[in-house]
Amino acid sequence: MTIIIYILTVLFAIASLEIIRKKRYKVMPHICLLIFVSFIGFGTISILSIVLPCGETFVYPMGAVIFGLLFILFGLNDIYTLIRCKEKVEGVYCGYNTYYGNNGVSIQSPVFEYTYNGDLYREQTTQTIPYNMIIGSVYTIY
Repeated sequence: MTIIIYILTVLFAIASLEIIRKKRYKVMPHICLLIFVSFIGFGTISILSIVLPCGETFVYPMGAVIFGLLFILFGLNDIYTLIRCKEKVEGVYCGYNTYYGNNGVSIQSPVFEYTYNGDLYREQTTQTIPYNMIIGSVYTIY
């Protein structure tokens, strides 16, 4: 378990640096906050497990707390997104990203390009493709 915490610390550190470098915190502040909280939480656990004499005993309970906090925060972010996204925008369908699960099951998440408040975005939606979309066609998205 300790190795997993160290690996997660490094991965969230890299993600945090990329967020800062690309200034993604301006576009997606809630998700970026979750990644920063994850880095701080896993970094704290990593340091305590190294510095304290019996530090590895803190890894399991603190790791469980950080994982639980992350699941709660991700859930709150999803609920907030559903409440907040009520404005219709015209988006150009650019294709989809495929994600594979167990037993050969896959889902496709569409990618749209749209302009909102004068800024151009190219983002993947959180929903799967409900029907066949045509690349380059305009669809109403929220």
